[in-house]
Order: sequence, then structure tokens, then C-alpha cells
Amino acid sequence: MTTTLTPTTPPRIAGRPATVLTLARAESWRLLRHPVLLVALLLTVAPWVYELVSGGLATRYPVLHDEDRFVQLPMLLLAAGALLAVNLAALRAQRDNMEAFYAVQMTTAAQRTVAHLLSAIAPAVLAAVVVTLRLIWLAAVPGAVGRVSVPEAVTAPLVVLLAGVVGLLLARLTTAQVAAPLAIVALAMLALFSAVGPRWSRWLGPIAFEDELTGSLPPDLMHRPVVWHLLYLSALLVTLALIAVGLSGARWRTTGPAAALAAVAVAVTGVPQMAAEPADVLAARTAAATRPAGGQECREIDGVRFCAFPPYEPRAAQWADVTRGILRWAPAEVAGSAYTVRQRVFFNSSGDLNDPVPVADWQADDAAAGTPDSVPVSTSWGDRDGYNELQMFQFSGAFAIRAVTGSTTAVYDNAPICGARGLLILWLGAQATPETRKAYEHSLDNSYGGSVVLAVLTSASGPSLPRETADLARKLLDRPAAEVGEQMRQNWAKLADPATGLDEAAQLFGLRAPDGSLC
Repeated sequence: MTTTLTPTTPPRIAGRPATVLTLARAESWRLLRHPVLLVALLLTVAPWVYELVSGGLATRYPVLHDEDRFVQLPMLLLAAGALLAVNLAALRAQRDNMEAFYAVQMTTAAQRTVAHLLSAIAPAVLAAVVVTLRLIWLAAVPGAVGRVSVPEAVTAPLVVLLAGVVGLLLARLTTAQVAAPLAIVALAMLALFSAVGPRWSRWLGPIAFEDELTGSLPPDLMHRPVVWHLLYLSALLVTLALIAVGLSGARWRTTGPAAALAAVAVAVTGVPQMAAEPADVLAARTAAATRPAGGQECREIDGVRFCAFPPYEPRAAQWADVTRGILRWAPAEVAGSAYTVRQRVFFNSSGDLNDPVPVADWQADDAAAGTPDSVPVSTSWGDRDGYNELQMFQFSGAFAIRAVTGSTTAVYDNAPICGARGLLILWLGAQATPETRKAYEHSLDNSYGGSVVLAVLTSASGPSLPRETADLARKLLDRPAAEVGEQMRQNWAKLADPATGLDEAAQLFGLRAPDGSLC
């Protein structure tokens, strides 16, 4: 009897796709439990947890179209963890002397590389979850303004995925375990170079930084080609992935041309990112810096008119808390006057307080809009790195000047405000809200010589108040606000008179007149 054998497909060929996916799932779970990735995740979220526990102002007044960008920098830690974890996973066979075992498995080296590539998606998904939770939480804060940009939010997870691919490529290039840490250092230097280097280099790195000294800006005043950057990162990711597969034994006849095509895509998508800022963006910045009234929305709260760029219009509620806290101690005729608060942006400051604000342009714009003597307020609000907190106190001081003097002339004047008038202004501005008082105390702690400078939008414009005035104001802040406020209201005319000296004001409150020169 003759037996006929029917050829069948070898199991190792038929099961390859399923085996690759099975291996990818296993490696994904390994990555998510890897100590390196877990430590990186902990370091990433630790500052946010601290903000939540401490109740920092940065998380109480977030600007969402800035936060979707701010979230990218700490996520670079998770990207570094993904790079190192994927690299260690890909080198496991060499590290454990298991090459011979893998040689008899159902998958080839190239297929195992594909499985590792698929596993790198797991840290990216983890990054997407973290970013989403962060932005959702910030968006739910009552003081949040602006809107999240989806391309900006997607950038961080894509960078984490790209880092994982880099880690895998390094494992296929060399078995040296020091290669991954060195690559992390190199990528960190690239990110630093793109942040402080020439403008054309801003978008070469994984993320693009902005000049945060300018403060928060409306989205239409920022030139951020985020979509091009996402395409650039995606093309770079595909290029590196194809090279890694090719180095693992796949046919270069297939992977080579595909990698070359992806490399061309990297160049094509990278060039538009280096282009100069469009003329319409530059024109919009000029208009916003000198003639903002035409592009702002206004609303009235408690008799005060608040005008802001559309993304920041809800911020009027926080500004109203400050104006209400100042006007509650003013006489009826002062509290009932017409007041306007107008949001301003200032681009010319070098960060060293060398440039004044364009006062003439602002006054002409206010006159055309029918809002003379409007009080300037920044787009920044809160306490991120102390800058936004300072803006809170500078606004409260500027509004106090407007209420006490009846105009905004002294808001932009560099001359010191002396005598009782300075004490009245300083106390009103500091006690307006608990946050302005905290900002005032911080400004004193960080000031040179103890004097207080009310710089407009942290520019070279703005008055100063001498140390003697600041000392008396701090003593009055330690007293009950209602008691001091009633005395301020009853003696308003005398205190607001520029002829009244600081020693007279001190006597009104039963304080010892300060020693030394008083302006």
C-alpha cells in the first residue's frame, strides 16, 4: 500500500503574522512594567502632582493654548524612558546569551524587530493617556481660558513613539548598552540647541519652544507650524523604523527604497518649518501691540469695563476680583467713576527692562475706542515661574494708581510715587485679593533695596515706590483690612493729595514715621 503525502505549509510560515503580534503584545506589557519607564513616568507627573497638592496658581488659571505646549517638555522624560526601555528589550537576547535560542524560533530577526516596533506603541499610548488626563483636568478648572490644539497635544505621544524607535535602531546598530544613554544626551542637546539656537533650528528638535518672556499670546499671534512638524516627526519615525528592519535582515530591495522615500519626506516636511514668519502674523502682532481695541471683546462687571483678546475674555472675572477689592475702600465718587481695563501685549522687551511700552499708540487707540485712561493688564495670570504672579500685582498697582490719581499718566511714568499717595496706592493694590498680597510680598522679597517697581508688562515703563513706603504698607497689611480700609476712605482726599508727606500718613495710622530720605 502506497501512502501519498500532501505538502502542507510549514507552521513557521503560516503562523508568522500571528506570532509577531503575540510577541508584540508580550513586549508591550514588558515595556509598561519596565522600571526605567515607570521611573520616567513618575518623574514626568511629579511636578503636576505637586501643583495639585499645593494648589498653585498655575493650575488655577491655566491658558489651554499654552498648556498643550507646556505639557510637551516634561514628556521628554517619558520619551527618554521609552528609548532606554526599548533598547534594553531589543538587546535582551544578546545580554542573556539567547541568540541560539531565538535562531530556532518561528520568527526571523526582522520579524522580531517589527514586534519591538509595535511594542513601542505602548509607551506612546501611555503618553497620550497622561497628556489627555492633564489637559482635561486643566480644562475643567473654573479659571481656565483658551482652547487646546489637537496637533499640539498629539506631539508629545508621537515624540515618545519616535524615541522608542530610536532605541530600537540603536540596538540593531550596536550591542553596546552605553549607546542609548549617550543618545538621550545627544537628543537633549538637540532640544537645547533648537530652543536657544537660530530661528531656523527651532523645529529641528522633537519639540519647539517659544520665548516665554513675552508672556501668553493669542494663538493667531504665534507662528507654530505644528501640522508640518507632526508630518516631519512621522516621516523621521518611518525612516528610522525601516532602517532598523533592514538592519535586521529584511530585504533591502524593499526597505531601502521605502526608507529613501521616507527620508525625502523628512526633508520636504522640514523645510516649511524653517520659513520666516508670514507677513499676516507679523501684521497681526503689530496691530495687537499698538491697536488692540479693534480685535478685543468687552464686557462690564460691577461698573468696570473689561476688554480682552477673545481667548482671554473669561479672565475678566479674575480681574474684577482685583478691581472690586480696590474700589470697596474708595469714596463713592471715586468708586462710581468710569473705569476701563484693557488687555495688552508687549513684544519689544528684551527681558532686561530696557524698552518702554508704546504709550502714545495705546492712548491714541483708547481715544479712538472711547475708553481713555484704560488700565493695562497682561495676558499672563497666575504664578508660573513667578512671572504671572508678578503680573497680578502689577495690574492691581496700576488700577490703584488710576483710582487714586484719576488718570493713568503715573502708570507709565518712571518717576517714583512719594508721600502718602504712594502708601495709599501700595496698600490698595496689595490688599485687593489674597493673591495680590502674596504677589506683593514675593516682589518685596525679590526686590533690590526693598523698593517696589510697578513695571507695565515687565517693561521699562512704570513707577517705583520707595522702601520707606513699602515698609509702612507691610505694617498696615498686618492689620485688619476693614479697619485700615475705613481709615483710608475717611482720609482719602488727604492721602491722595501729592502734597501730603509719608510722615503725615504714618501719624494718621498711629505708626512711627520712617527714618531716612523720603524721595
